[in-house]
Amino acid sequence: MGLINGLLGLFGRGNGKTDNKSSGQDSSVQNMNFHDILFTTPTLENTLPDFEDKTDTSNFQFHEDDWRQIEFLSKNQKSSIDKEIAKIKDIYDNHSHKSGTFTGFKEVAVRNLITQPLTIDFFKLKSYLTDKNIIINGLSLYNNPGQVRNGFSFFAKGIEYYGQLDDNKKVKWFCIYWADSQESLKSSIDNLSKLLETEKLYLVDWRLMKIFDETNIKTDFVTDYK
Repeated sequence: MGLINGLLGLFGRGNGKTDNKSSGQDSSVQNMNFHDILFTTPTLENTLPDFEDKTDTSNFQFHEDDWRQIEFLSKNQKSSIDKEIAKIKDIYDNHSHKSGTFTGFKEVAVRNLITQPLTIDFFKLKSYLTDKNIIINGLSLYNNPGQVRNGFSFFAKGIEYYGQLDDNKKVKWFCIYWADSQESLKSSIDNLSKLLETEKLYLVDWRLMKIFDETNIKTDFVTDYK
């Protein structure tokens, strides 16, 4: 397994069967209490990107709930990062339900404080991560028509990156979706550390409430994604 790539959605628990003798309904029909619905993610980004009315079969595509879950952010956003993580911690502490190896959430922390995480030239950004020629694809989200306007994705050294450009062709969101192995993570650590240090960025995993800088990414990043 690589980086978090969870199945997101809603799951029911504790459903009670309806008595078909009194209700006239089939006994296989079950009632669900709205308050028993659990989310499988503790946090979601408040705003989805803009879409345009075109698409390509080569686009990288994933569920909208995964949008901006592991992302790069300017260090000058630290105060907002801390506030968002405090909201997520409250979900874990007060609105989570554990059942075996599964943890569900009765509420979700909606992140709404960071509207533009960074600004960086796309080709400069890419140069930190690889010196190889790579294929740049578009970006689509399930259940949304078309594709992300100015969205992009690329696969470098075993890691899938994605993001979006602003109207001036600068990267305004940049994220990691997944890695194909721990070896890929290890081989990318120096590149990622240099990116974080030179451009004064953090890499934040919102679901794990982890903030990586140029130092602790070398010691913690791979071990956090076994």
